[in-house]
Amino acid sequence: MIKRKKVRKRAILAVLFCVAVLLFAVGFLWIWKSRTREPVISWKLESPVWYNEQLKRKIEEMAEEDLHCVLWRKRKNAVIENTDFQRTVQVDAYGIAGDSSILFPGGNVLPAGETGYCLLGTDTAYELFGSVEVTGRTVQIGDAVYQVAGVEFQKKEFCVYELSPEENRKVTHAACLYDSMRHRYMVKQRTEEKLINETGSIVTYPKNERQVK
Repeated sequence: MIKRKKVRKRAILAVLFCVAVLLFAVGFLWIWKSRTREPVISWKLESPVWYNEQLKRKIEEMAEEDLHCVLWRKRKNAVIENTDFQRTVQVDAYGIAGDSSILFPGGNVLPAGETGYCLLGTDTAYELFGSVEVTGRTVQIGDAVYQVAGVEFQKKEFCVYELSPEENRKVTHAACLYDSMRHRYMVKQRTEEKLINETGSIVTYPKNERQVK
């Protein structure tokens, strides 16, 4: 009986040791990723920006100047539809102008300018298709049809799609990469200056004027 208790105690200690090692490894990996990943500053623009061909070229020019920026708009409870199976879900949908990896690092990427594609969260993919193997399938967001480029496993109920400059959509937020705390605020200031002063894209509305969504 005593020997059995000792064996059981050793087995429990061995399991606890393995769990501790696993947790340590996961924590170390998370810290390593957070340190090696470039930090991002995101903010709401003072006034909306209209994403068109002019603004698309400006984002490309900013990237050449090592100012990597993405603009986006968020639609709460947007209806995403699988027209083949007549299935719909309501999730937060992000329409972006630029590289999606800036806003959502560490996962699948929608390259800047690749319009007509989207990424889905895991739960969103399951609800629409019953699987996460959905690359190449199509969904409808509003009046537009998008091809699924992959699944974002870090998000559950989620959709992100690339905006088309031809649609001249309004975007309300920006996010940029930076390499130091001092650079953080300089990046925001430079981005605002280029959007306002060089493109004249920022538009303000009277309070009683209806805005296009």
